[in-house]
Amino acid sequence: MKQRQLITQKTSTAPTTVVSANILQCSTEELYEYIDRLVQENPVVDVDSASRQEQSLLYTRRADWLRKESSPSRSVSDERGENEYTNEMWDMRSESGLTLAQQIMLQLNSIKLNPEQLRIATYIANNLDEDGFVSEDIDETAEHLDVDPVEVCEVLEIMQQQLEPAGVCAFDSRSALCLQVDRLKADELCKKIINEYLEDVAKDKPGSIACSLKQSTRRVAACCELIRSLNPFPCRCIASEDSTCYIYHADIIVTVDNGVIHAELSDSSSPKIILNNYYMDLRARSEDQDVNEYLDGKIQQAQWIQRCIAKRRDMLSSLGSIITKNQADFFLFGAERLAPMAMADVAKELGVHESTVSRAVRSKYLQCAHGLFPLNYFFPSAVHVNRDQIVSSHQIKAQIKKLIDEEDKRFPLNDRIIADILEDIGLNVSRRTVAKYRDALGIDPASKRCCK
Repeated sequence: MKQRQLITQKTSTAPTTVVSANILQCSTEELYEYIDRLVQENPVVDVDSASRQEQSLLYTRRADWLRKESSPSRSVSDERGENEYTNEMWDMRSESGLTLAQQIMLQLNSIKLNPEQLRIATYIANNLDEDGFVSEDIDETAEHLDVDPVEVCEVLEIMQQQLEPAGVCAFDSRSALCLQVDRLKADELCKKIINEYLEDVAKDKPGSIACSLKQSTRRVAACCELIRSLNPFPCRCIASEDSTCYIYHADIIVTVDNGVIHAELSDSSSPKIILNNYYMDLRARSEDQDVNEYLDGKIQQAQWIQRCIAKRRDMLSSLGSIITKNQADFFLFGAERLAPMAMADVAKELGVHESTVSRAVRSKYLQCAHGLFPLNYFFPSAVHVNRDQIVSSHQIKAQIKKLIDEEDKRFPLNDRIIADILEDIGLNVSRRTVAKYRDALGIDPASKRCCK
C-alpha cells in the first residue's frame, strides 16, 4: 500500500503545471474561451479592451470538411501519418457588425503596402459588389485613380492572395473558386475543370470529364469532390448576421522585405488579462481575514495565468524565429525548398522537452506569402537521399508531382523511371518510396494514367 501511495505521489502533477501545459497547447480560440470562463469565476480577472476587440474577430467553432479524404492540401503538404497533424479551417460568425469593406481594411493594416498601393486597395475594397467581387474592370479603376493598369493588377493580386475569406476580390464565381484552389495549393487540374467543365461537376460526371481531359478518373473525381466543397460566393455570409463563412487565423505572420525574413506574432494570438483595480484596492484596505484569504487565492490564480500566457507568447515567438531561420529557403523560394526539421532538435535548441514543443505547435498557424500553414507543416520528416544529403519528404513529393504533371500522358512515367529521374537530380530514393509518396498524393500508378 505504501509503495502504491509513493508511486501515486511521484506521478501526480501539480494543478498549476497542468494549467500551464493546457494554456500552451490551446489554440487562440480555445484560449479566449478559457479566459471567458475564468472571468466568470474569478472577479479579480479582467480582459484588456484591445483583446476584447481582437476576440470579436476570432472564430467560434471548427469546421471538419478539410479532414476529409479529399483534402487538397495533402497533394503537397500532408504528413499526418508522420507528424499527426491535420490542416484545419475555422468558421467565424459575423459578430463584429463590420461591413465587408471594413473587414478588408482591417486586414490591409497587416499587409505591407506603400501609400499608393493602399490608395488603390482602398478604392477596390469600397467598390466590391455584394458578393465581394470586383465590380469594374482594371482599366476603369486605373483611369479613375489616374494610375497605370499594371499597378492596379499588382495590388489586386496581393488582395486576392492574402485577404480572407479566400475568393474575395475575384471577378466572378469561377474566379473565386480558382482563387480558393490556389490558396489550398491543390491540383492545378481543378482550375481547368472549374473553367471548362463546371456544369459537368454539378451533374457529377467525373468519367466524362476524365475522358475529355485524358486524365485518370480517380484524379478527376478527387478534383470534383474538392470543387464541390468550395464556396463560389465566399463573401455572402459577411452581409448576414446569421450566416457563417470560412476564414483563417494566423498566430505568426512572416514577411520578406528585400530578402530579409521577419516573423512577428499577430496581435490576437495572446489575450491580455489584467487585475481588477477595485478588488486590488479592496485587498489592500480589508482587514477581514476570510475576505483576504479569498482575494489572495484569486489574485495568485490571476497572476499565474498571466505568467502562463506570457510563457506561451514567448514560446510562439521563439518558434517563429527558429522556423524562419531553419526554413528560410521555403519563405524565399517556395514549398519545394522546405527542409527537414525535427521537434527534438528544436526542443534541444530551446532547452525544453520535446513534448513542450509539440504542445506549442498544436493548433497554431503561420501566415506568409505562400499561404497559411499549421506549424506542424514546418516539421517534415527527413529522407536520406545519399550519404551526405538529407531532404524533406515534402521536397520529394513536390518533385514527384511535378514530374507526373509534366509527363506525356500517352507514355506515363512508372515508379521505376521516376526513381531514376530523381536519382539523376540528386534525390536517391527507392521505387517503393516513390510508390508510397505517389499514393499519398492521390495519384494513380502509370498503368491507370495512360491515355492513348
